[in-house]
Amino acid sequence: MSIMEIYSKLKSMTNRPKLNKIKKWKRVDISDVEVIRAYVNREPFGKFAYEILAEKFGCPEIVAYRACERALNRGLLEYGVSLRSGWLTDKGKELLTKTTTKNQPKKQNKIKCYHCGKEVANPIYIRVIESPKDTYPPKAPFCKKCAKRFIDYD
Repeated sequence: MSIMEIYSKLKSMTNRPKLNKIKKWKRVDISDVEVIRAYVNREPFGKFAYEILAEKFGCPEIVAYRACERALNRGLLEYGVSLRSGWLTDKGKELLTKTTTKNQPKKQNKIKCYHCGKEVANPIYIRVIESPKDTYPPKAPFCKKCAKRFIDYD
């Protein structure tokens, strides 16, 4: 056996596959909105907010607690004796309402059909070229039924 063969065998024995590194958690990984939601969704005499966050994200409890402290320093939370039993400030409630209303679908404004007066959520705007006595504006909203009357399908 040559020295190179022995060296290659030794090298192959020491080259074991590397294990995946465990994620190093930071409080930045948990947003303020998640902290606020944990305080809102906790049950009385149940788990504390930082325990809910640790369970949800799979992070250590100390990281979740530090995220709660960050929200406290930003004025989103207040507490009496312990941060574990804190509550939201007006600023925290405002942030929560901003995020919940942002995710909801927008209410569609209904527009009246220019011909029949029926309210339509998605009107079809048609440019009527030959209108009797200029009764229609250059681009008018119409419902589908009235739009078929004005559009030629030839």
